[in-house]
Amino acid sequence: MGELGSSSFRVVAVPGGDGLIALREQWMDLLCRALNPTFLHELPWSLAVATALKPGRVVFYFVYDRDRLVAVIPLEYRARWNGPVRLRALHLPSHSNIYLNDILLDRDYVDKDVLGAVLEAVSGQPQGLRWDYFKLRKFNARSALYAYLQGRAVELREVGGSAFIPCRNRADIQGISKKAWKNANRLARKAADEVGALALTHSTPGEPLEPWFEDFMRIESSGWKGEDGTGTSLLLDKRAQAFFRALIVENAENWETRVYVLCFGEAQVASVLCICSGQVLYVLKTGYNEEYKAYGPGSILIARLIEIMADNPDVTAINLTTAPPWSERWH
Repeated sequence: MGELGSSSFRVVAVPGGDGLIALREQWMDLLCRALNPTFLHELPWSLAVATALKPGRVVFYFVYDRDRLVAVIPLEYRARWNGPVRLRALHLPSHSNIYLNDILLDRDYVDKDVLGAVLEAVSGQPQGLRWDYFKLRKFNARSALYAYLQGRAVELREVGGSAFIPCRNRADIQGISKKAWKNANRLARKAADEVGALALTHSTPGEPLEPWFEDFMRIESSGWKGEDGTGTSLLLDKRAQAFFRALIVENAENWETRVYVLCFGEAQVASVLCICSGQVLYVLKTGYNEEYKAYGPGSILIARLIEIMADNPDVTAINLTTAPPWSERWH
């Protein structure tokens, strides 16, 4: 942990892990004042990124206005070769399992140059970082960073999307394609007739989540992400596994996490890992059993999940965090 110079703010560089834990009280105080807070701004998310997914790679820059913490900006430094040219980049934490990014920002400082203060502080040190380009990726239009960048001299370019499904009530879901509902219901009847009765089970607050997490990994690994496919399932990727275990299992007491499992009879056929934050259910990971692909277990699970959330007054939307092609039918 080290203090850096800046003409407008005091900036402190904090490595992940113990450094973040030591400043938990300040973090929680800022979270109460945060602009557009989501699970991305919760301390467990940043701890999981810093310790499980990107150990030793991410530095969190704490920005102070006098003694008041007003922003936390996580940055990663990376150098790569582009042919004979070595490019040095400074950017938000980047990984195939980080689908969304943001900064933690005091709502009263959205028009203050906190990001500029960090860049000035980092580059102004005698042994400061040198980079060829600075890039901010995977933040959405509802994020604090998006609000902060409005009106500033930056280039914004769309690189992806997050499928967002309003489900405040039954009237909301009437706007979803009738064809999508019809297809999901048809597949559900077919599965019930040919395999077994359908049941969507889920973890409950207070119970151990490790068995549910193990069920998810087994289901996901049976599909195209398993050994016979891309080899990207959590069961085969120990670092990603540690990351999602930290989010879903180890921090279950710190925020609302839930695992849903769809069954055809005795067979577990699909599952999702979720975090609920700010009345939005975020689906972080999905998996299905390849053996039952013909019955569309993923579509059936999402359809049932939408119906359940439409009847849940504490949830107003489902965010799939990514926008896979199949999600288009559920908008």
